[in-house]
Amino acid sequence: MSLNDAVKELLDAGLTTDDILCRVLAIATIWNNARFNESELENRNYTYVSVMIKYLDGIKPEEFIVSSPFKRQAKTLAEKYVAKQGWELMGWNDGKKGYFRMYPRNYINDAKRLFKENKYI
Repeated sequence: MSLNDAVKELLDAGLTTDDILCRVLAIATIWNNARFNESELENRNYTYVSVMIKYLDGIKPEEFIVSSPFKRQAKTLAEKYVAKQGWELMGWNDGKKGYFRMYPRNYINDAKRLFKENKYI
């Protein structure tokens, strides 16, 4: 089933606009993640993300890649991912809590490494 077919099916179901929007966003995210592969890295369609996470044994950086080259969309997806993981965010040197370091279309070798480690959303 293509993304267009899924959207048409939702429109025919008689749902409210808000329900349709939420479901379309969910379908688009799942579809986007399912098609994310190494060629997306070569085309630079990703954002490299780094956050500081507080663990029991100290504060450590956590890195992953997001399947969007746009900073705002990548940050939204990263925030949802971090919340889903239940991680407690810490600040970097400036002390801002929950601060993300976002690098769209950069650090290709690190992105390939993270892709091989299945650290992508």
